[in-house]
Amino acid sequence: MPVDAVPHSPGQTLSGPVFEYGPHRASAGTAPTYSVTITASFDDIDSDWRAFQQKAICTPYQRFAWLRIWQETIGEASKVHPVLCRVHGADGRLVAILPFGRYQRGPLKVAGWLGDKHMNYFMGLYAPGTAFSACDCRSLLAEIGTQAGIDVFQLKNQPRTWMGMTNPFAALPGEPSPSQAYSTALEPDFDAFYASRPSGRWKRQLRNKAKKLDELGAVELRHFVDGDEAVTVLETYLRQKAVRFAEAGITNPFDAEPVQAFFRRVLAEQDPREPLFELYALQQGDDVLAVYGGSGFHDRFSTSICSITDTCRKQFSPGEQLLKDVIADRCARGDAVLDLGIGESRYKRHWCPDTDDLIDVFVPLSASGHIGALLARSRQRLKRAIKQNEKAWNMVALLRTMKGARRTDAKDD
Repeated sequence: MPVDAVPHSPGQTLSGPVFEYGPHRASAGTAPTYSVTITASFDDIDSDWRAFQQKAICTPYQRFAWLRIWQETIGEASKVHPVLCRVHGADGRLVAILPFGRYQRGPLKVAGWLGDKHMNYFMGLYAPGTAFSACDCRSLLAEIGTQAGIDVFQLKNQPRTWMGMTNPFAALPGEPSPSQAYSTALEPDFDAFYASRPSGRWKRQLRNKAKKLDELGAVELRHFVDGDEAVTVLETYLRQKAVRFAEAGITNPFDAEPVQAFFRRVLAEQDPREPLFELYALQQGDDVLAVYGGSGFHDRFSTSICSITDTCRKQFSPGEQLLKDVIADRCARGDAVLDLGIGESRYKRHWCPDTDDLIDVFVPLSASGHIGALLARSRQRLKRAIKQNEKAWNMVALLRTMKGARRTDAKDD
């Protein structure tokens, strides 16, 4: 049973106070005890989080500044309430930070990892060597859920392993996420890395397209972490992506002002010596032919956005030309791993032979939460069935394209 817990009724917004749990014995035998403190305030957890993330097992998307800016832009606009949890071991040492967000879905109070669909990987931050059992994880979620008034945890797109460690909450019973993520080990010598890519035909095609592109003018790689030029490249990305989504008949997730505000604030507020987000552009004169954006942390670079020009020069695959240069740059910077995020695409398989298995876990904590978990699980299963069936997924893409064409025709009229 939790002790010293501040009473909190379901639906009440956490704000200000830090709620304390524990200690509790998380599993039988000689298992360690853990205590949990919960806050909704980023200020309350600022110093602990910033210090902890430097040595913790975590993805770039769980850094303090990244999630704080996300919450103050997208999170607040989406009515997400932070549920920020410190977990201490029996010796008082901080062993994990679990950044959850609670939101309303109909009658249900749902919690998931902060960041939602605007990031690729979701997990907590863990001290190296932390080994929560499944029982530990369930106990922690039950205690957090009781205090924060949560009906069901929906923990999606969790990597099974990260930095060589088994992800504790991904070890709970769950199911494969609808899509995989793609990654590859890098080498200090890019030429050796590139030589190890298997498809000679693809390389020849890429080389021939690069020559034809060069015939139209010198091509240059640019790298940005701050300043007006970085903002200009971001605006170019937003324009290029809007065209691409419209053509594909897909709702543009970057069209919302809070999403654009998030990226602008990251570029404006980040420390260029330890950037949260980096932009690469392939330029030909004043024209930006392609944009890549990603985050580097703990010797791994995770890409999250990309776009290409909508001019005739897109036939020369400027996105892949840029990606080749980006990978060469990350090799030179000493990164050990690069990933291209979630979602299947042929170009990803060319560069990244490895896949990061992702798992969705649903943990109900109330009667209504059981119904919510069942519905969410069924929805994810359907999405996976469609995405993993080439014919079904091609049909979805065709229908979306037709929808986009109709929208374009309507605007022209």
